[in-house]
Amino acid sequence: RVLLLPQAALFRFSTLVLGFLQRDPHLFLFAFNGGTLLRECRLICLGGFGGFNLRLLVANGECKLRDQSALSLRAVMAARDVKQFVCFFEFSQIIRGVKKRAEAGADAVVAAVPCYLPADSAEEIIDFYTVLAKHFPGKIFVYNMPGMTKIAFSTDLAVKLLEIDGIAGYKDSAGDPDALRQVIARTKHLGKPVFTGPEHLTAEMMSAGAAGGVNGGANVDPALFVRLAAAARTGDIAALRDAQMEVLAFQKIYGTPVTAGNVVRGLKYALSEMGLIRNITAFPLKPLEK
Repeated sequence: RVLLLPQAALFRFSTLVLGFLQRDPHLFLFAFNGGTLLRECRLICLGGFGGFNLRLLVANGECKLRDQSALSLRAVMAARDVKQFVCFFEFSQIIRGVKKRAEAGADAVVAAVPCYLPADSAEEIIDFYTVLAKHFPGKIFVYNMPGMTKIAFSTDLAVKLLEIDGIAGYKDSAGDPDALRQVIARTKHLGKPVFTGPEHLTAEMMSAGAAGGVNGGANVDPALFVRLAAAARTGDIAALRDAQMEVLAFQKIYGTPVTAGNVVRGLKYALSEMGLIRNITAFPLKPLEK
């Protein structure tokens, strides 16, 4: 089966790949596109992941992944029972893109609220996800990503969104562990998975009941993040503490302060040092130098 998450070119850098392990351990990760996509896919599969999510730059709702690359990627994924995700941000892109991918067998879609003309109220945000859920029942993941959309969901709003019929789950990148802990506790009875974005919070949030994390660093060291999630899932406190210390040390590649641009720079630099990609960022973002 294929799981697709829509997202537009709000991200000024090139195509991202987000992996999702629906079995153990529950974990997301990022990777980059172009000729490096298959190499990264193989690296991550060997690292123990069971899923992939393609975040593609989009033009008129269409992915810019060449047919041959798509076929090759699907072959790699099929061999390892890997799931696929793709993202957009703008509503009309979501409807067009998700419809095609749902018809192709997509399991779910992660959708962030439109941000160029943002919703002004909780009511409008609820309406947005209600309409999506009616179009694609059981296939919509709510995406709280205030760093990019400039729209932050309150705890009460997050709970209301998860209570919408047809909403499949929730992914949070706000980086507020107290708020997300409340969302997890208040929606546990719904049985809908909740994921956290910042990788340094994955252990804490999984221990609080989150289904997994969105971990960009897993592109560079997939085995570390697999180990972290496995320890959190099994309750191995000693292993979780050790893995968390390694994850915190890993954060140094993002520099200070940790911004979206610095995360991209750090990951691309590290992956280029591994020979997986070229150390190039989309203008005007400057790449990290030695």
